[in-house]
Amino acid sequence: MYAVIFCLGVFRMTGEKERYPLLRVRTDRIEHNGRRLAADCAAHGVSAWGVSKGISAFAEVARAFEAAGIDTIADSRVANMRKMREAGVRAKFALIRIPMYSELAEAAEFCDYVLVSDSGVTAELARICEEKRKKIKAVVMFDMGDLREGYWFEDAAEAARELAPCDGEFLSVAGVGANFSCASGVLPSEKNLTALVDCGRAFEAELGRKLEIYSGGGT
Repeated sequence: MYAVIFCLGVFRMTGEKERYPLLRVRTDRIEHNGRRLAADCAAHGVSAWGVSKGISAFAEVARAFEAAGIDTIADSRVANMRKMREAGVRAKFALIRIPMYSELAEAAEFCDYVLVSDSGVTAELARICEEKRKKIKAVVMFDMGDLREGYWFEDAAEAARELAPCDGEFLSVAGVGANFSCASGVLPSEKNLTALVDCGRAFEAELGRKLEIYSGGGT
């Protein structure tokens, strides 16, 4: 299954008196758009994640994602996940950047998915997850030319050998991903997306099972 990440944002402000500048959030439109996008994606065997990193853990938007049938919310800050969880948001959380070594314990506590591209960090995250008895899914990032993050795509077989020992009961390698049109303006194409699929195939061969996520990003 391929995972697509998307951002939805139309804003409003609530309160007795408006003060400027202000940001208006139309959660009804976010829910409507999210429901439509999720349905269109599902029709093609694609799962959708709602990205919340631009709303500073605003729980009303997260709940609009949930109401739209989106079961995973992606953010770039673990602190935002903590705030949304404390506000009663029950969706799964995905950390859509490489975690810092110093925040691995917190990432293990609040994240259901995390991006990885370093064997040392991944091994430590796996150790912490086992210690906490917390299951987490890792998406291995590959650089397809955008020069933002990840293993170089031509080193996929080596990356698979490095990360295979980290794959276990509590941390499992769930898929591969890449960023496009982010740092260097490289656009997704049949050629580089096929190369990303090849990266996933290298992991499938090493792990002896199918991956569930192939993410071409949503920038």
